[in-house]
Amino acid sequence: MSEFEEPFDEDEIDTVFPNAGEFVQSWLLPVFNRKANGRDVFWCPEWWKHPEAVFRLTSLWRSWEVARAEPATMGSWTRDQLDYHLQILMSSTGPFRYCSLTEHNSERYQRDTAALIKEPPPGVFDMLI
Repeated sequence: MSEFEEPFDEDEIDTVFPNAGEFVQSWLLPVFNRKANGRDVFWCPEWWKHPEAVFRLTSLWRSWEVARAEPATMGSWTRDQLDYHLQILMSSTGPFRYCSLTEHNSERYQRDTAALIKEPPPGVFDMLI
């Protein structure tokens, strides 16, 4: 089971959507239809292949499920959660920056990510304990 399929603990909350994937496909995308143009607004049709997107969209799903129980909080949820995360996800520096409206491009994305990950030398964090 991938992270976006992970359900809430049944004792925690009665959810509308069983997982983040259903939330995104059935509610978020149809309701908040943004115009991706491939210049300054990006989207990936295979958004679930981007770990950052899965993390952010799962966070949006979980917080939406909690916020919907208090209708007065939906305005703040939209402003503080949805608007914030969509701006990052769909920006020219976001995880979809190399994807087109019709296809996922993992090669360039993985190359960028690999350049950012270097193994720290042994003991570098020992002084912090």
